[in-house]
Parts: sequence; C-alpha cells; structure tokens
Amino acid sequence: MNREKKIALIIVYFGKLPPYFEFFLASAKKNYKVDFFLITDQSLSIPNNNIHIIETDFQKIRLKIQKLFEFQISLDTPYKLVDFKPVYGLIFKNLIQGYEYWGYCDIDQIFGDIFSFLPSNYQRFDKLFRLGHFTIFRNTDEINALFMSPIGMDYRKALSEPTIAVFDEIEGIERKFQLLGRPVFNKNVFADILWSRWRFQRTYRGENLSYMNHNKSIYFWNNGNLQQIMISDHGILNIPLMYIHFQKRYLRGDKRIASDELPFFITNEGFIGLEKAEYNSTKFIQQFDRYSVTKDIQQQLKFKVYLYNRYIHKHILKY
Repeated sequence: MNREKKIALIIVYFGKLPPYFEFFLASAKKNYKVDFFLITDQSLSIPNNNIHIIETDFQKIRLKIQKLFEFQISLDTPYKLVDFKPVYGLIFKNLIQGYEYWGYCDIDQIFGDIFSFLPSNYQRFDKLFRLGHFTIFRNTDEINALFMSPIGMDYRKALSEPTIAVFDEIEGIERKFQLLGRPVFNKNVFADILWSRWRFQRTYRGENLSYMNHNKSIYFWNNGNLQQIMISDHGILNIPLMYIHFQKRYLRGDKRIASDELPFFITNEGFIGLEKAEYNSTKFIQQFDRYSVTKDIQQQLKFKVYLYNRYIHKHILKY
C-alpha cells in the first residue's frame, strides 16, 4: 500500500459490467489518495495505481463469508450482498491492512474529488456518511466488529434472512453507531438522484432539496472535479459535489470520452462530451433538463414495477 493513500473503497460486482462503468472508472482514477478494490467475476486489465481488480466468483465469496459465522447466512444472489457491506471490513481484512479508513461504494456514480469534501478533522470520526452507495469507516478491529453489537438491528437476522434488510444504511449500521455514541459525520455533499423521475432530481432523507432542484440543472465532470450547474434567478450557479449517484439508470456515452478522461456532462439521456456543448451554456442546460410527460410516466412505471417485484420477493416468495 502507498502510505499516501488513506482510504480503501471496496466494490463487489458480479455479472456483466454496465455501460457507464468506464465513466465511473475515469472519475475513480482521479482520486489518487483512494484505492478502489473491485471484486468481480469479469476479466479486466486496468493499468492504474489506484484501481485493483480481484477476479473471483460469487460462490467463492459466499463460502468465504460463511466461514466467518457459525450460523447459516442467506446469500443466494449477488443482490443480497448489500446487507453484507458493513461486514466487508472482516471479509476483506487482508485487503485493507494499513489503510486508515475503508468503505464501500457503488459503480452507478461519478466521483468528484473525495478528499476535498471530507472535514479537515475527519480523523476524529469513526464513520463518515450513511448511505449504501458511499460509507467509510475507521479501520480498526473494534470498529470493524461493531456491526455485531446487540444494539440496534440484529445482524444475525439481517445476514440470515433472504429479504433485504438494508443493513448497510440508515436503520442498520448507521443507527448502531448513533446508539453506541460513536462519532459520525453526515453532510449532504453529493447528489443522490431520485430514480422514480425522468428529470434528475436530488433526494436526501430529512432535507428539503428544493433549492437544489431547479427546473434547469445539469452535472459536469472535468479532471476529477464534479459540479451541479444550475440556472437560477441570479444567473448560472456552480455547486461542487463529491459524487452523483444516478441509481438504476443505464446511462450510456461515447466510451472514448471516458477512456481519454475528457470532460463530460451527466444527463438523463447519458454522458455528453464537452466538445458537443459550450461549457456553462444556458441553451445546453435547458436542452438536457427539459420536462417530458411521456418519459416521466415511463420512468414512474419502471419504478412501480421495481417496487412490485420487491414486494413479491419479500412477502410472497420470501427471498
């Protein structure tokens, strides 16, 4: 491990990588102080100092996790891994040796400069952020075992039942840390995009984001920095962000843009290279953040089908 790198982020992903993977990768590479470990069954060769590929298969990971517990875990599909994210500190203990912090993230997101959004006194916190697509923990044996605390959600139940307990988020591991009085840091410095709407709309539990959800808004990545660009009553505003999470949207774009790490816009219609648009252009923002009744209805239907399938699996099929 390079001692200048203080954070290890773990991603476990099985199956064909999505079309936006190269864009995620471009943003990850620019975070030089962070090491990304991708555990996957895909054969990849990514020559980069902070991207590490560990090729394995789902069954091997399942067996590796089972050996950690005396009770029978429930891990029949890769999707259930969301409940095991807080356990990654034990599962991948060898990977994170020497790092000050470790965490987990998803790949349906584009990163800005992660370290620039951490508080200057970040080392006083045992846990930073609270959502399943990005959370980091202090890397100590004590902290890595806190998920087993009897306080809060029962980890045995979360890991042994087939239904998704959302153990990796607010009512799971976050609540445990709060009840135990551990120092945690939470601040909305990212854009978590509501996927039940076609237009990009930021959402964050317990916070009114209407001021950040102007009708004319777009996201822009350039050389490791990410920002939300909005048309306001006072002109065009630029809001720096740590990342954007465009959950469950299979955005596409010219992969040459990502491979060459060129600037790009992130829109609900995909990734657009800078050469196709004038930077901070009002006309461009209006073009790619317009409202469409048809597309919004289609997006809402996708969301309702997803919720219906989750209900069927959870309450009828019991997995």
